[in-house]
Amino acid sequence: MQDNPDWSPGRIVLWLTAIISLYAFSALVLPDPQPGESIDLVAFEQDESRRYIFAHNVFAVCALLLIVGVRGIDPEPARIGVFPIMALVLGLLAMIAGQRWLRAAIAVVLATNGTVMTLGLLAALDG
Repeated sequence: MQDNPDWSPGRIVLWLTAIISLYAFSALVLPDPQPGESIDLVAFEQDESRRYIFAHNVFAVCALLLIVGVRGIDPEPARIGVFPIMALVLGLLAMIAGQRWLRAAIAVVLATNGTVMTLGLLAALDG
């Protein structure tokens, strides 16, 4: 990305929006206990999961928009775009999943999806 001198205002806004949405997701997924207070992660997940799943879905949409906005629509972005599309679909499923075990399984698949995407992007940087 640094080799491309074309940093239009739209491209900058897309990058900032994606990074801000990732930060919001990260902030919402972590409990904020007071000093000396114990953390009940089950209660936190039950009370707050809709907020951070929604933030995750916003990030997935922003990542997809960033891919299309920076690279355009051609076969290469389409291959990369599969990952945020999959993340969005899984995030939407997590919003309606009632069972905790199902949300946990979705989280594992999302973590795998993100890891594979990151490793693929890092490999592309080496190439």
